[in-house]
Amino acid sequence: MVDVRFGWAVPTFGGGGDSHIDTPCVERVDRSIYEAVANVAVLCEELGYDSVWLADHVTLCGDRGILECWTTLCALASLTKKVRLGTLGLTNEWRHPSIAAKMAATLDVISGGRLDYGVKAVWSLLSAGGGGSEHLAYGLPWPGNTRERVEQITEALIIAKRMWTEDRPSFKGKYYEVREAICEPKPLQKPHPPIWVEGAEEEFTLRMLAEHGDGWNYVGSVELYKHKLGVLMKHCSDIGRSLASIRVSWFGHVVTGRTKHDVKALIRLIKEESPRYPLNYEEGDGFMKENLVGTVDDVIKRIDAFIDVGVQDFMLWFLDFPSTNTIRFFAENVLPSFK
Repeated sequence: MVDVRFGWAVPTFGGGGDSHIDTPCVERVDRSIYEAVANVAVLCEELGYDSVWLADHVTLCGDRGILECWTTLCALASLTKKVRLGTLGLTNEWRHPSIAAKMAATLDVISGGRLDYGVKAVWSLLSAGGGGSEHLAYGLPWPGNTRERVEQITEALIIAKRMWTEDRPSFKGKYYEVREAICEPKPLQKPHPPIWVEGAEEEFTLRMLAEHGDGWNYVGSVELYKHKLGVLMKHCSDIGRSLASIRVSWFGHVVTGRTKHDVKALIRLIKEESPRYPLNYEEGDGFMKENLVGTVDDVIKRIDAFIDVGVQDFMLWFLDFPSTNTIRFFAENVLPSFK
């Protein structure tokens, strides 16, 4: 049986009122949302989920609020014991690579070796509002073109891996430099925490993934995945690496229920909070094609289709959060087919 894992994409930002597609029922982020996030992270362990994943943004939905990724991840590390802790694409510009590597090593120690170190590739160019508004708002450098962006992340990953595995590593690149950057204690995971790359730009990003990544994370349809995996396989072949050494994950949205009536009722609930939410429960709907929408049988068939093209991990947005109804229903009715 294929080793399939399921994780929760944590809704740490407000998205109600059609301000973000991932969190349509979160009106505003405050202390109560943090408490809900903390409680559901613990619930995920009880229900049999394998991981929790946090996005790395600072002003994603304007004044609706967002919990900072790394701080929240550290809090969840202290509340959980088994689930893995992942970042849905750390933004390279937020933290110098050496500081990010030190933070990651510490969190891996604190969590007992449960960190999945995910980085964004060119996706951070798509900051909320376009034009790098998050970078500009926080006075942080705006990345260059795609090639430069991937070059920067490549250097950041080289620094991180050296700091995690060497005693006094030094590195001088085009963008970053460290000198005898001691990083103690080292991460518990050996040789280092798994490195995940988010993004699917073919010329630079997928090549960088082939050279430095342990996992790949992206969105989209089964057909898109099949194509992108073909490109990634070519990059792996060029450097003498097997594609099988890279875990492949898909992340997207879940709307499910026991009957079609239940699914439609859940869609109505979502649209009460976000009236223009782009989902219509009908044949040919684009959102349905690219996400897990439908009855239990529908969702299982869609997951099987992703598995058939090579997907091993699923990172899921449950759209009725802060309700736990769908995350419980999925665990009780879908997970048993794959565990």
